[in-house]
Amino acid sequence: MLKSGNPFYCTYADFFISIVQLNLTWIVLLVGLMYLFVFFFWSLIWWFVVHYYPGCVYGASSYVETLAFSVVTQMTIGYGNTGPNACWAASWIIIVQSISAVVLEAITLGIVFARISHPHQRSRSIYISDKAVISRRDGILKFMFRVADIRTTQVVEPKVKA
Repeated sequence: MLKSGNPFYCTYADFFISIVQLNLTWIVLLVGLMYLFVFFFWSLIWWFVVHYYPGCVYGASSYVETLAFSVVTQMTIGYGNTGPNACWAASWIIIVQSISAVVLEAITLGIVFARISHPHQRSRSIYISDKAVISRRDGILKFMFRVADIRTTQVVEPKVKA
C-alpha cells in the first residue's frame, strides 16, 4: 500500500489496511497524537463550559484544570477535586464525550489487534514442496503438492493459489 516511500500514502478505500501496515513506531505515534488531539479538543469545550456556564463544573477555573477534567472524563478515571454539577450542558457533553471515547477506543483496539494478528511474517514459516504429482484420487486426476507449517500455531482459514 505504500507508494514511493511515503509512509502515510493510502487511499480512502483501504485506509484501515494502510494504517495497519504502517511501521509499529508510526502506529504508536499516530495513536498518541490522536489521543492528545482529542484531549485538547474536549478540554477546550470544557473550558468554554466553565466560562459560559458558571457552576456546571466545580473545581475547574483554569485551562489546565479543564484539560485534566477532560482526561479524567475520557479515560473514566473518576472525579476528584473537579467534577460536574447538576447542569444540563455538562451532562450532555459528558454523554457525547463518553460515546466518542468508546468509538476512539474501538478504533485503536481494532488497529492494534489487526496489527498484532496480521500474518505479515507468516510466509517465512510455511514451506511448499519442490515436487508435485498428478495422481488419480476418487477416480479423478488431481494435481497434488505438500504445504507444511513449521510453527505450532494453527493457520486459520488458509487460502492457497496454485
